[in-house]
Amino acid sequence: AFHRVNYIPSNAYVAITGSFDVAAAKALIDKTFALVPKSTSPKMPEVPDVTPKGQRLEFVDAVATPTISFKWPGARGFSKESVTNGMLGVALSVGKDSFDDRLVVQQGVASQAGGYWEDRELGGIFTLTVSAAQGVSAEKLEQEARKTIVDMQKQGFSEETLKIVRTEIETGYDSVPSNPLGL
Repeated sequence: AFHRVNYIPSNAYVAITGSFDVAAAKALIDKTFALVPKSTSPKMPEVPDVTPKGQRLEFVDAVATPTISFKWPGARGFSKESVTNGMLGVALSVGKDSFDDRLVVQQGVASQAGGYWEDRELGGIFTLTVSAAQGVSAEKLEQEARKTIVDMQKQGFSEETLKIVRTEIETGYDSVPSNPLGL
């Protein structure tokens, strides 16, 4: 039943790479899919809003290097919005003026920092993680990380950073074959 409902032309993605005649490829695709009986697209089930309320969880232990993670709920996994969040994760993690560069190199309060997007079926999670440099308290690290997030929201990203993001996405496309949006 699942395949009959979901494996239909109106719910399919086709990707072609290499050197080929575009018009001939389109004609062949149209001819091939014309052999499959028409049907309506499957209706996406209604998913209740499961966005959690803001909360702070604090785990304190005698650790040499405090680490702080900020997490935000986001768009449904593998949606167009999730691609944007994946791009944001790359932009925050690489290049000059990235979250990592600002906190590690420029301010010296962190030993590492970065962001990433995790696709999940009902809603993804965006995470920023930052580990303190030697001698920096968790409180100071959190203060500087929050300030940096606000500054980055105001300033946006440079053309150099956007080029890095584009390259990361283009070269990483084949490493995530299960995602039809390419990220």
